[in-house]
Amino acid sequence: MGSRYGGLKQIEKIGPNGESLAELTAYDAWQSGCTKIILIIREDFEEQIRKKFTKISKKIKTEFVIQKNPIKNRIKPLGTGHAVLCAKNHINEPFIVANADDYYGNQSIKMLIRFLKLNQKSAIMTFPLRQTLSMHGTVSRGICKIDSNKNLTEIKETHGLNQSTKENPRVSMNLWGFQPNIFEGLSKSYEKFINKLKNDKSEFLLPEFIQEKIQEEKFRVKVLESDEKWCGVTYKEDFEYVKNEISKKFQKGNYPYDF
Repeated sequence: MGSRYGGLKQIEKIGPNGESLAELTAYDAWQSGCTKIILIIREDFEEQIRKKFTKISKKIKTEFVIQKNPIKNRIKPLGTGHAVLCAKNHINEPFIVANADDYYGNQSIKMLIRFLKLNQKSAIMTFPLRQTLSMHGTVSRGICKIDSNKNLTEIKETHGLNQSTKENPRVSMNLWGFQPNIFEGLSKSYEKFINKLKNDKSEFLLPEFIQEKIQEEKFRVKVLESDEKWCGVTYKEDFEYVKNEISKKFQKGNYPYDF
């Protein structure tokens, strides 16, 4: 909803030709072998988002899925777990999940897609905490605990992190790789969530679902490590910094100016 940012940051014009961060992620995925992009969107912004992704849809098959809210009079979406579940009928192959307002870097996307091509497992891409902080306010991050075999043992949403935070653990920025069979467990957990829903603001979150699967079913998620510098627009003040960082990517040749 972009409440802290104050607008629809998912389609904010950040690249030299007005590219959004989501378009850059889609381009990175296409370059690394993805065959389809699915955009999970709110119904009231459908027209704007379809128009924004006209250019990338000429390179890769692009589908739009509405995240419909089944709860009467609730404005707030039901969370990332529900958003992924909305795409269930459109996915029959390994897939990645990415936020539309984060820039992960082409090597991060490439590494994750390569993993899915070689392994029939799930994975999470992690980043050093200090490379994911905003200069303009606190952020929330999923702090990861990892065993000696590089499997995820815990992901804990931690709030109030800022530039003065001394620790530098690996954190999740919601960049995942899944097999299509993840939808069976996701559907069951969502049904439990809806049946118990009491607080109108509570959300069905992807990290919480994964944590539950790890604890209850010994579910394995391989931890991949990227050292690329993340950037994103959490606050309005982040915009100029992110715009400059993305401009450098174009100057280095990571993206063509006419894509």
